[in-house]
Amino acid sequence: MRLVHVQFRLMVDLPASERISRMLLPHAIRHERVEHISVHPGSDRRLTVGFFVSAATPAEAEAVALAVVTRAIAAADGFRFAEVTGCSVAPLLDPRDVLRADRDDAGRSMRGPDPDTGPP
Repeated sequence: MRLVHVQFRLMVDLPASERISRMLLPHAIRHERVEHISVHPGSDRRLTVGFFVSAATPAEAEAVALAVVTRAIAAADGFRFAEVTGCSVAPLLDPRDVLRADRDDAGRSMRGPDPDTGPP
């Protein structure tokens, strides 16, 4: 699963976030595997839309998100006055990196029992 952020600048006032998501989702084709869309309104008619896409690569996920947006703009379903200003896969932490950072000097990823109190 990849999270792709697409940034927009709108020339008109923003509709409600739920409405924007409902306007975009029908433009996703089933084989593109868009799982969820989240909308984050910003200031000055700016908008970030998060596309959760099941894709093998970041480039594939970005291409899917842009294709959905392009179809929505072409259909003029409220996005007729929208301009895409950015598109990128959001960097996500690898849980294994977090575990490695928490390891003690013995290489364990969790604390051993306290020698004074014994096992839990």
